[in-house]
Amino acid sequence: YPGYALALDSAGQPVWQVQQWLNGLASLEYYYRYVDQTGIFDPQTRDAVLIFQGLNDLEETGVVDEVTWDALRRAVR
Repeated sequence: YPGYALALDSAGQPVWQVQQWLNGLASLEYYYRYVDQTGIFDPQTRDAVLIFQGLNDLEETGVVDEVTWDALRRAVR
């Protein structure tokens, strides 16, 4: 966890990591969504995070907080 929540317009390596994890899940399960791996938290990334949160009984905020970060990390390992 980078120490801060990731939301629309966040950018950098932590966002890139989230996008990589989301794409890894999308390659395994049809109900997850692929995103462009740009390092920018755009609406496409937010929507994929919302789907992940909904499928994993997390609060559906579209924001990657520490709980969502940890759940994503565990889901791809």
